[in-house]
Amino acid sequence: MTQAADNNNNNKKKMLMLVGALVLVGLVALVADGGKKEMAEDRVQHQQAQNMQQGQNMQTGQMPQGQMQGQMQGQMPQAQMQQGTDPVESTKFVHWWLTEALDYSGNTMDQAHKRARGFIKEIARRKFETLFWQESTLQGIREGSLASNFALTTVKATHRNPDGSIVVEAEGALVYQMTGAAPQSVKLTLDFQVLKEDDGYRIIDFAQRASTPIN
Repeated sequence: MTQAADNNNNNKKKMLMLVGALVLVGLVALVADGGKKEMAEDRVQHQQAQNMQQGQNMQTGQMPQGQMQGQMQGQMPQAQMQQGTDPVESTKFVHWWLTEALDYSGNTMDQAHKRARGFIKEIARRKFETLFWQESTLQGIREGSLASNFALTTVKATHRNPDGSIVVEAEGALVYQMTGAAPQSVKLTLDFQVLKEDDGYRIIDFAQRASTPIN
C-alpha cells in the first residue's frame, strides 16, 4: 500500500513538472497575440492619461509638476528627458536583462531572476512570470528532472513611442527537456518597451509576439 501511494505521489509530481514544461512553451504561443494587444492598449491608456492631464493643466493654467521642477532647476522638461532614452543603450539593456531573466541553470537561476525583477515594472513582470517563471517549471529545474536553456540570437530597437520609450525586439530559441525524453525547442520573438528613468533603464511593458516550434 505504501509503495503504491509513493508511486502515485511520484507520478503526480512528474505530471506537475511536465505541465510546467508545457506552460513554458505552449502557453507562450497561446497568449502571443493577447500580450501584443495588451501592450498596445497599455500604451494608448498611458498616452490618454497624459493628454487628459495636459488638458486639465491648460484649463487651470497650471504647469505639470515634472516640467515645473525641470525648468526651475534649469533642466530639460520630463517629456524631453524621456526622449533621451537611447535605442543603442536600450538594446544593450534588454540583452543583459534576458541573460538574467531566462537563466535556467540550477545553481544560478534564482539569484539571476531576483536581479531581473529589479529592472521590470509590475505589469510587465506579471506577464513575464506567467510565461517564463512558472514555479512548477523552476522547481523541476532545481531538482534536476527538467533542463531548459534560452539562446538569444538577435536584439534590436524597432521604434520610438510618443512617450519617448523604445521598443526592443528580441529573438531566440527556448529548449527544454524532461529526464528521459527528447528535447523540445521553440523560436520566440519578444517585444520589450524600455524607458530610461532617473535610476536607469527599466522595462515598462512586455509582449510575446511569436512562438514557432523548431523541428
